[in-house]
Amino acid sequence: MKNIIITHGSDVDGIISGALLTKYLRVSREERMRLYFCAYPTQRRIFLRLAKLGAGRNVFISDIAAKDYLLSDQIRTALGEISHRAAEVFWYDHHADTEVYAALFQLRGHKVITNGKEQICAAELVRRDLLPDDEYAKFLARVAQVHDYPPISGEVDEASRAGLKLQKVISLRNAQNDRAGLAKLVRLIARDDGWYDGGNFSAGLRRLIAEFDRSSEAARESAKNNRQVINVRGKVFAVTCASAIMPQKETVIALRDELSWKADGVAVYFLPPDGQLLFFRSIGSRFDAQKFCEFMGGGGREGNGGFTPCLKRGQGYQDLVNILRSKLEEFLP
Repeated sequence: MKNIIITHGSDVDGIISGALLTKYLRVSREERMRLYFCAYPTQRRIFLRLAKLGAGRNVFISDIAAKDYLLSDQIRTALGEISHRAAEVFWYDHHADTEVYAALFQLRGHKVITNGKEQICAAELVRRDLLPDDEYAKFLARVAQVHDYPPISGEVDEASRAGLKLQKVISLRNAQNDRAGLAKLVRLIARDDGWYDGGNFSAGLRRLIAEFDRSSEAARESAKNNRQVINVRGKVFAVTCASAIMPQKETVIALRDELSWKADGVAVYFLPPDGQLLFFRSIGSRFDAQKFCEFMGGGGREGNGGFTPCLKRGQGYQDLVNILRSKLEEFLP
């Protein structure tokens, strides 16, 4: 095995990034590869494992932020080990955190490509660097781009519709903890193997989309019933918990948009097997949700928000609400 791909397995950008990397390696290098999916609650464990598996191999990372708990000046941790031991590292990411550690890899001859000041998803970064003239890659990157950065106007085009339906398949597979199913989806997309044709998904994916629709109805109602409001120093924050089957960005954005004039920020905790909290700033608010996520030990992008670790074993949703209240009191002046 010459190549390792590690990508975010919870959303369209991560899955399409993985597919583009898979397509590139098949066409350009014709070498075997191993695919790993990463979510932020599992990042530490996966990267420590990757540090061992990546020795002498090429490591491709997409849509995953470098975190300070993976690197320290005092101890050799996961990022340092990967940087030292991998033959080459190719890191494509659009989160603010990764910029901080880019120099570590670049000094050792590895490649780190970030979005700078542009609003560009990881899949588009991969496409520009590795598959700049491939028309199919352009379509895939467009699907990821409009899903990760929806137009403010709310305009829905073919790429938007494809991304929304693809996210349903991804969310269903994650809720089922089906890594083999996710890997199959990445391979289908990489090969353009009949998964999508001019607005129509394949029969197999349509069945999964229908399964998601049936399962998510009760989950949406539950998330609405679980809402709580936190008032801290004159600011208002809405929080809820949701089934892991709920698409993460869409769920948080829908809550944000619904409460845009009533709350400064919104938080959604996605129940296990996901176990992740997403925290977004509301439109029009000056609250820096990205900095708050970093304060909590997580990260994000462009000040709008991001993810944050939140609960320890044995803690539940009400513990989360109490923790958020306490941390917001510490964070706010």
